[in-house]
Amino acid sequence: MKALIIIISILFLSTKCFTIHAQEKKERIHPFEERKFTHSIVFGLNIGAMSPTSLPANIRKINKYDPQFCPSFGYEMLHHITPKWSIGFSAKIDYKGMSITDSVAYYRVSIEQEKNGQTSKFEGDFTGTNYTKARNVYFNLPVYAVFIPNKQWYYRLGGYIAYRWEGKFEGSVSNGYIRNGNSLGEKVIIDHADFDFSDQQGKWDLGIDAGAGVFIGKRWSVQANLQWGLKPVFPSDFTGLSFKMYNIFANVGAALRIL
Repeated sequence: MKALIIIISILFLSTKCFTIHAQEKKERIHPFEERKFTHSIVFGLNIGAMSPTSLPANIRKINKYDPQFCPSFGYEMLHHITPKWSIGFSAKIDYKGMSITDSVAYYRVSIEQEKNGQTSKFEGDFTGTNYTKARNVYFNLPVYAVFIPNKQWYYRLGGYIAYRWEGKFEGSVSNGYIRNGNSLGEKVIIDHADFDFSDQQGKWDLGIDAGAGVFIGKRWSVQANLQWGLKPVFPSDFTGLSFKMYNIFANVGAALRIL
């Protein structure tokens, strides 16, 4: 009987120790199950604008903003260096766009006005209502470090470079006037005039990529990232606008691990 009690005690203690060890291992285990590499499909929506870093004084009021439907989808690979640190790489197709209506004063712009069957071109300072619509398609390559402090959250920080495949940047001005040439130039009444700067946009974009996410089960995660462009949308010799514009977009989406 004593031998049986001893054997049962040993088995109980062994099982207890094994359970504790398994729990400790589970606590230490990487959220990606200790794989060296993981591969995921990522998708989401981009919300933001081609915008100056601060609101210029000649934009007096934002009357309407529409983020449009701007999907994002692609592939992500993570190389897990330690249980808490990884290096990430993505290859994505990103649609980035917006439309905005604002009230402006002495807003530098190049426009074309059609009147009585004739088209007149003006470049100068406009006061009135401005409408801008932009939509570009980028092939985006972010690279970033990923910090995983626990089994629930992760954070990333890095950069991206993107190539613009195609896109539009166009709009109109209305209900105002333009000072042709500069603010002291001839005053021309503008009922409606169009502008199209699509072909003047640069082909390349690069900037900062930062974000955070939360794991949902073993394969899913949801995340929110910010891409802040450091390269202006238009080249330095572009004179159609008086200020530099950058791609500033947040991405809200999900990732599905496939391997």
